[in-house]
Formats: sequence, structure tokens, C-alpha cells
Amino acid sequence: MATPASGTALDYSTYLGGLFADEGHGIAVDNAGNAYISGMTASTDLPVYPATNGVQTAFGGGSGDAFVAKLFPRNAELRAQLSGSSDVIIFWPYGLPNFELQSTDSLNGTNISWITVTNPPTVAGGDNAITFSNTTSNMFFRLRRTQ
Repeated sequence: MATPASGTALDYSTYLGGLFADEGHGIAVDNAGNAYISGMTASTDLPVYPATNGVQTAFGGGSGDAFVAKLFPRNAELRAQLSGSSDVIIFWPYGLPNFELQSTDSLNGTNISWITVTNPPTVAGGDNAITFSNTTSNMFFRLRRTQ
């Protein structure tokens, strides 16, 4: 859900989740109003994009899969990516405005998604990498500063 700075109206809202446990662990909003959400899902019906020919198009099992979702303000369009075959959780403890997100699943080494946003924050360093691992698969998210 997003509201303008005045707080007098609702810009957009939607529901992200499914039948089972879903947890949002991080959220960031870029200058265009797109919301980037990370978390964990145990739902078999979380809306996944692309629905066909994606790296992972369905829940992989175990207690949960990691997801990264992008919510577009126009028509409250939502796209989500899943990764992991079991027990994968992503924590995104800080906002992402002005970073580029690259996701790679170790099972096939291909890019899952790219998200580019603007207005880099003033923080030290250039790249930050977060890896997630369990007994059956690994997942890598790379946050790269955009210019």
C-alpha cells in the first residue's frame, strides 16, 4: 500500500501472498513508486513471473522458498521470482533504492532477474553480496551500485 506525501489518498495497494505462510523481510521503493519486496514463502500459489520458462515457476518444497517481488504502481501489477528447492529464506535488511539486483540460482547458474533503480544512496563501498545456502541449493543476490 502506498500513499502520497500528504497522506490524504491511496496511490495503490495489492495483496502479495498465498494459501500458506508468507513473510516479508525487506521493502524498498524507488522514485517511480515501484516497490521491491523480499521474503520467504511456503505458498504453492504465490504469483510467479514469468509463469512459464522461468528458472523456477513453482514452489520448490521444504519449509519455504525465498522470493523477490516488484510491485508496479500502475494497475498494481506484481511480479515475483522464487528460488530454492527447500528451506530458503532471504533477508533484505536495508532499502535498495539505487542498486541493481542480480539473482542467480546455483542449480543452473542463470540470471533469475535484474532490477534497476535510481538515486544511489551515499554509502561506502560499491557492491554488496548476500548468499543463501541450504543442503539442496544455493542462491546469490548481488546488489551493484548503479551510476
